[in-house]
Amino acid sequence: MTLFFANDSSVDAYVSLVWPTSSCGPFTQFRKTAWWRVNSKQAVNVWAIDLRKAYAPPSSFPFGGFYAEEFANGGGNTWEGFLGQSQALINGAASFDQCFDDLSSCNLTVDMGILPFNTASGMTVRLLDKLPEEPNWEVIVFDEPQFP
Repeated sequence: MTLFFANDSSVDAYVSLVWPTSSCGPFTQFRKTAWWRVNSKQAVNVWAIDLRKAYAPPSSFPFGGFYAEEFANGGGNTWEGFLGQSQALINGAASFDQCFDDLSSCNLTVDMGILPFNTASGMTVRLLDKLPEEPNWEVIVFDEPQFP
């Protein structure tokens, strides 16, 4: 169905996305793009696709990732992965749309939050206010059209 980002935090957010595609390679078959603005208390549809039908690289399952921030170059609140290590290099200051292996104009190393696209036809990523010892985002999956 679709991939939504719903911003339930008290600040605006800018979202970047990584998703699988057969048009990139040879090392990784993923594309990265940004920035979608998601105002506080609003939702944005960033990818209109049945996520179960997203391309899966060989010997993998369809998954993607995201990183979001309040200000350019990682300032303010950030929404990122739980791995504790950076695994993506992106452009933190300007919009981009390029293959994952293309590092031109990339200046920010981030820890992407992993999104399991094979679990349902659609999903909403909820961006939350940062609290001590609590995750500041969650994923809600659905098989029927739902609008935050």
